Amino acid sequence: MPVERIHPLHGPVLDAAVEHARATGLQPLWAVTPLAGVNDGEADAAALAELVHSFTERSGGIRPRLSVVPYNSIDALDDPYARTPAAAEAAFRNALRERSVFSHRRYSGGGDVGAACGQLAGAAAAAAGAPPPEGATQNWAGSWAAGLKDGPRPTLEAAYL
Repeated sequence: MPVERIHPLHGPVLDAAVEHARATGLQPLWAVTPLAGVNDGEADAAALAELVHSFTERSGGIRPRLSVVPYNSIDALDDPYARTPAAAEAAFRNALRERSVFSHRRYSGGGDVGAACGQLAGAAAAAAGAPPPEGATQNWAGSWAAGLKDGPRPTLEAAYL
């Protein structure tokens, strides 16, 4: 993901998650979206399982909960990604299970009307060329959104207590 260039998962992000888990005793929720032919293979499952086991060891035994979130296409004509087929997703989850990493599949409804997870955000981005709605302000990410408060860009240095 593009955010990986700014906030690499292996490093401050994972360190902060470990520290939070140790301080609170709470399990983090990790969500993964398999993309057909991109990150849905057995090697990807093995790498994810290793990350889960490493986190569990570093956090003193706190295991993250793992949610598999099906991909919802934003634009069927111009989308470089595709949802992992059901059989490939099952194989991915089985590969995790074989490595003692258990997951649940998140329900993904609304795709038939373009309102599933990620689709509405994609629709808003597609309309970015249109003038902003009345009363909208530009948020820190550069997107027009009515009712969002302008503010500083969030950083890992901010205190999250």
